[in-house]
Amino acid sequence: MPVTETTQPREELSPDAPITDEERAKTQKEVVRLLAAFVAVAIAAAIVFFAGHHGSGGGADSGGAVTADPIDAIGPVAGVELATYTQRRQVALQKVTTPRATAVSFTQYLTEADARRLLQGYDVRALLVAPPGGEPEVVRGVLAQWATAARQDAADQRGQFQDLLKDTKDPDFIKQYQAEVARLDRLEKSLAPGAAIVFGAVLVDDPAALHRLATTTGVRLVDVSSSAHMPADNNIHGIRPEETVKAGTPLTRPF
Repeated sequence: MPVTETTQPREELSPDAPITDEERAKTQKEVVRLLAAFVAVAIAAAIVFFAGHHGSGGGADSGGAVTADPIDAIGPVAGVELATYTQRRQVALQKVTTPRATAVSFTQYLTEADARRLLQGYDVRALLVAPPGGEPEVVRGVLAQWATAARQDAADQRGQFQDLLKDTKDPDFIKQYQAEVARLDRLEKSLAPGAAIVFGAVLVDDPAALHRLATTTGVRLVDVSSSAHMPADNNIHGIRPEETVKAGTPLTRPF
């Protein structure tokens, strides 16, 4: 007898169920957390790299703190212990015999007019500014023009966070984004060129002038670089009044 082949009916595949809002929010949360972790690792690696890159001693003290002094740069990188750093830079100032590019840090925030009066007669190349809620910046040129651009930048960033608020239902992200919107709103309002936002300056001058400046009331530190060459802006770091223990802490100026 011929063998007849029987076929089994194929089982139809059911279509995928639609993704729920809960699943979508959970996926978004996981992606953002992974990105945040990646950014944190990248920032930490950058801090370690630049601390070593700018360090003449290239190491840490017995407590493991960053103790790098600047080379082709001015000022302490994030994480430097300010007490020992300030002592070393004061000694370095006494040893200079040629004109140097220098970061001058004030004891308090000043208006641009007051800062320029304090530094009258010195060859000022840039101002160091930090508005409430903002990170420190080096401003070369007219401060009013910088303030206008900075206000627009704060407004743009606020708009981006407001858009993110529309796209998430996660309560943690909602809280974070709302805080950023509030911070950027206050930052935009504080970015007035006539406000007390100047915490230092960058100048180039001879040793006698720099020694005189170090004894001026209102000056916290005269921090000389290794030459009269002006470093790039991202290699210039002053010390803000609220930075009392470590450089870069807090990251932004408090309101």
